[in-house]
Amino acid sequence: MKADGAGPVTDADLASQTAIVETLRSSGIAVLAEEDGLRPGGALRRWIVDPLDGTTNFIKQLPWFCVAIALATADDVDLGVVYAPLTDELFIAERGKGTMLNGRRQRVSDVALLSDSCLHTSCDRGMCRVPERLERFARVALQVGELRSPNAALLDLAYVAAGRVDGFWEQGLAPWDLAAGSLLVREAGGKTSDFRGGPLQLASNEIVASNGKIHDELTMIVGI
Repeated sequence: MKADGAGPVTDADLASQTAIVETLRSSGIAVLAEEDGLRPGGALRRWIVDPLDGTTNFIKQLPWFCVAIALATADDVDLGVVYAPLTDELFIAERGKGTMLNGRRQRVSDVALLSDSCLHTSCDRGMCRVPERLERFARVALQVGELRSPNAALLDLAYVAAGRVDGFWEQGLAPWDLAAGSLLVREAGGKTSDFRGGPLQLASNEIVASNGKIHDELTMIVGI
């Protein structure tokens, strides 16, 4: 199981993390990586690594899994990279330089109404155990056009950045689930926040991400 008990760990998780961390440590910047767990009080400037997001999808041979690396100072993310191996899609964002997918500039969607939108979230045992989360899911489902649940937060955020879906919300996340993907969304013209529309904090465990046009509508429902 993962360090937080939230899901399975494969040899691929561990091998991926070892390779990434060994490379990043040569930079002299601290590394926060998922399979080591969250170490409170760590360095302000750090690499944030998710060696395999969507592990269950990987195990089941579904395409919704990825590797992600971010470079952040506190909650300010300067670089975000998300790579989906099966589709060979490399998403890269640098602060102030936009979001690229395999070298092509990406923009969020133009959908302006929540009722016309397609959203992603995770529907899993963790959600079903908490009545508040089930109620939130039902509230949103009644107001949107479509809901999908790939259960891979970083890819969900990358897909918002690429305009494939219009928004995403999730709770119970760690910094490595948020950092790289949040920058992808913002640099593609979208918006990220906490559930009530406040500034996104990487340690807050929740996120709303959208194309910006539906953001106020979405946070009004999610943040109740």
